[in-house]
Amino acid sequence: MFRQDHSTLAQLLKLAAALGLVAALALGLASFRQTPTTPQEAVEREKRYNEVLEDAHPSVEDVVEISGAPTEAHRADDGALMLMYHATYVEDDEGPAAYAWRVYDAGGKKVAEHAEHSDAEDGPPTTHGLPDGFLLPSSGDSTESGPVFVDTAGKRRALKSQAAPLVTRPGDRLIAGDVEPRIYRPSTRTEAPLAGLEHLDTDVAAVGNGVAYGFGRSGSREQVHMSERGREWSEDLPAGCSGLLVAAEGETAVVALGLGPRGSLGRTQIDSLFVTSDSGRSWRSVPESEQLPLGSIDDSPDLYLDVLSDGRIVLGEQLGRTWIADDGENRSFHEVDRPVPFVTVKAEGRTLVAVADSEYPDYDLVEGEGLWISEDGGRSWELFDDGRVG
Repeated sequence: MFRQDHSTLAQLLKLAAALGLVAALALGLASFRQTPTTPQEAVEREKRYNEVLEDAHPSVEDVVEISGAPTEAHRADDGALMLMYHATYVEDDEGPAAYAWRVYDAGGKKVAEHAEHSDAEDGPPTTHGLPDGFLLPSSGDSTESGPVFVDTAGKRRALKSQAAPLVTRPGDRLIAGDVEPRIYRPSTRTEAPLAGLEHLDTDVAAVGNGVAYGFGRSGSREQVHMSERGREWSEDLPAGCSGLLVAAEGETAVVALGLGPRGSLGRTQIDSLFVTSDSGRSWRSVPESEQLPLGSIDDSPDLYLDVLSDGRIVLGEQLGRTWIADDGENRSFHEVDRPVPFVTVKAEGRTLVAVADSEYPDYDLVEGEGLWISEDGGRSWELFDDGRVG
C-alpha cells in the first residue's frame, strides 16, 4: 500500500485547511487499495483479520486495517468528521467482531479514537452526526449505559435523556427514525422522543428547520403530516400516491411518492417527488424526466433519499445509480458519477460521501476501497485514506 511521509502530509493538510476544504480530508491523496495478488497474501490477510477479531483489546489501527472502509461517516456543522469501522466474522453471522471510531476536528487533526472487541450478533454500532458533535457507542469499560456524546474537539460531554417527548424547534436534529423517532437538542444536549407524530401510524420521519415530517391518512388520501412548536398541519399527497420516504434539511423537505398504498407487496414504482422549499407551507411535484428516470427506481431497503444543506435533493439506490439536483431549486438533475462501485452514498452538509466496500464481510479488499468525497455534486471524487491521517 502506498504511503506518504508525515511531513508532506502535514503540509498538505495545513494547505487544505487554509483553503477551507471539507475538514482537510486530504483531498488529492487518493490511492487504490488492491486485493491480494497471490494465494499466500490471501492466506496471510485472513490470518491477520481473524487475529484482530479475536483480540480482546484490539487497537484502532488494527481494526481500521482489516476493515478497509468505514461503515459510517458523519460531519458536524463546523466540518469535524467522524468515521466508524466495523469488522465482523466472515464465515458466519455469529462469532467475534470489532469496531473502532475516529473523530477529526475541522482542521483535520485527529482528536479522539476508540476500538473495542464485540460480537458479530450484536450488529454494527449505531452512530449519529449532530450539529455540535457525534453520538457514539459507549465503551464496554466505561460507566455510560448508553451512547456517548463526543464534541468536535474530541471531548466527552454529558448527554441528557428524557422520556417526555419534545416538540421541535430550529436546530433540533432527528437521531432515530425507526419505531420511535427521537430528536437531539444542541442547546441543552438533550435527546428525547419526537412530539407531534405520536398519533401517526408510521416509522418514517424527518426534521428540518424545526419542522417534523411524517406520513398520515385522512379518509382515502394519504398525507404528509407536519409539526412545529406544537402546531400541526398536513398536506394531501397527489391522488393515488403514497409516501415511501421523507427527508428534510433546512427549509427543504422531499417525499418520494409511490403508486399504490405504502407497504404493499411487490414492486412499487417511484412515481414522482413531492417537494417543499418553505418548511411545508407549499408543495409541488417533480415528475419523472429524462434526467431523473424515477420509474427505474424501486421502493426497496436500498432506496436512498436525502437533502444537502443547500437544499439539493439526492435520490438513488445504495448499490445502484444515484441522482442529485443541479441546484437548490430541484428542477433539474444529473446522475452521480462513480469512479468505483459504491455500497453507500450519503449527503453530509454540502458534501456527498460514499463508501466502496465488499457487499458482504470479506477478508480481501476491493479496488478503491474506502471513503470517497465529492464537493461538486458527484461529478468528481477523491479517496480519503484514514490510515494516513493524524
